Amino acid sequence: MSSSAPSPRIRHDYLLLHKPLISARTALEAFATPEGVEAYRRFPNLVSKAQTLLPDLQQLIETMLPELVAARVRMALDGVPLIAPVDHDIPAGLMGD
Repeated sequence: MSSSAPSPRIRHDYLLLHKPLISARTALEAFATPEGVEAYRRFPNLVSKAQTLLPDLQQLIETMLPELVAARVRMALDGVPLIAPVDHDIPAGLMGD
């Protein structure tokens, strides 16, 4: 096991190549594939560590398909916001006014 182990974002079982004390990012990367979500959803210590970077991970796991959870995890890892900021006004009359 080395610190240059490949990311579990590529393949979920690469998590096994990391040292026992993994970072929160590595824990979150373990959920970046549908297979990773299925494999690691029952490990509360891993979910808890990953939640430091994606606080709603447990709720996502409980309510969404593994493919959708993995997609949201990849978005978080890439820094994509869940809700894009709106910096403009809604045009007048659009909402029936």
